[in-house]
Amino acid sequence: MDLSGNFLKRFLQVEKDTSHLAQKVISIIQSEIGADIKPEQVSFRNGTITISAPSIVKSEIYLKKEEILKLLQKEINSPKILDLR
Repeated sequence: MDLSGNFLKRFLQVEKDTSHLAQKVISIIQSEIGADIKPEQVSFRNGTITISAPSIVKSEIYLKKEEILKLLQKEINSPKILDLR
């Protein structure tokens, strides 16, 4: 019983970290390109952030990709963000 409780706590912590990271990504993208992105449009996998948005927004993100990545790594204080797509 204790094992399942610990697993649930770990899962909730990961979920909290992911939503916090999504909010950071959204705020930085909004400040850089002015686009409104919803948290459900942001996903994370193996150090890569994927944005599901219209192609014009993705193009703007791609043009400022390096700046956005630098700001993300500075805000998060972790090198775990490797790419933005």
